Amino acid sequence: MKLNKNQRLLLIVGIVLGGGLGIFFIGDYVGVWSIAPTGTTSTVKTTSTFALMSYPDGEDVSNFVEMDIWIPKSSATFEDVDDKYTLTNFERAESGKDADDISIDLRDEPYIWAEVTGNTVYANTFVLITGGVNYDYVLNVYQQTSDVNFNILDAAMNASFYAGYQGDSNFTATLDAPHYTTTVAELHYGVGWETSATDFADYTTAQKEVVWDEKNWRVQAPVYDPTLDTADHEYIEGLEANTDYFAIKITFNDSVSTVDINILEVNATIAKGEKVKIVYSGTLIYLIVNEIINFESGVYDFKFEMQMAANISISSVYSGRLTVPDDSPGAFSTYSAIGV
Repeated sequence: MKLNKNQRLLLIVGIVLGGGLGIFFIGDYVGVWSIAPTGTTSTVKTTSTFALMSYPDGEDVSNFVEMDIWIPKSSATFEDVDDKYTLTNFERAESGKDADDISIDLRDEPYIWAEVTGNTVYANTFVLITGGVNYDYVLNVYQQTSDVNFNILDAAMNASFYAGYQGDSNFTATLDAPHYTTTVAELHYGVGWETSATDFADYTTAQKEVVWDEKNWRVQAPVYDPTLDTADHEYIEGLEANTDYFAIKITFNDSVSTVDINILEVNATIAKGEKVKIVYSGTLIYLIVNEIINFESGVYDFKFEMQMAANISISSVYSGRLTVPDDSPGAFSTYSAIGV
């Protein structure tokens, strides 16, 4: 099933309160979102502000993570429903500013794109806001893990999906973040963070291990980029909200068939309740995770079933990031091979 733009789940932050003062928390604004106004007064707010909170650790990083604010060009009409998703209809009103330095009046703008540029640390993503009133916006920002180590186990908990693997089973994919990252530029201390480099040097080894462990600071989060969202405005069902996801790429020895009894058939089903989509593409099957993967509590896993016909087998399996700009998979950026 393909969905048009009107059916998409792309976040639009709708301003439904009056012209009063308020704070809107735009939390997990990838795929799903929440707004929690903290209160209103009769005083009209003359500007909007933005605060960025690092997820999952909750640190306010507004003083060094930059944003761009895009407002409509004077020539933009928004006569077509897709016009607000076309970034060329917008221009930057603020560019390369720390989030806490932005104060802008959005009352006259029908739509606004808030772009988190991330300073190479946090994921670049866009949030579409419906204008007409000013608020203090609070957004979560996401630092993607530097790698995703993973394995796929069969029903007997044996490693599977190695080169040449051929079989039927219920499988469990297990994903984990690196637990020992000591590259200074990737750690949450020093310039821009609360802990100075000098203080960090005085930490005990146990304290440093908390900083080195990516599960405390990083996630794998879907993100949205309107510059990729420019095709026919039809999308893979369940993947309408974003354009870039964590995925597992499975390569087979031949083009995969979905026809019953075909000698190259692969039948795959995701377990009920899992936030994962299966996408077939030639010799490839992608398992695409459609939620934020948080490693704080340990290994992230999901379950699926797969049956392979007699003449089809696995060649390779990798974790990585996949762009999904329309109704077919796009570019895949590799993290790791299975079992590494």
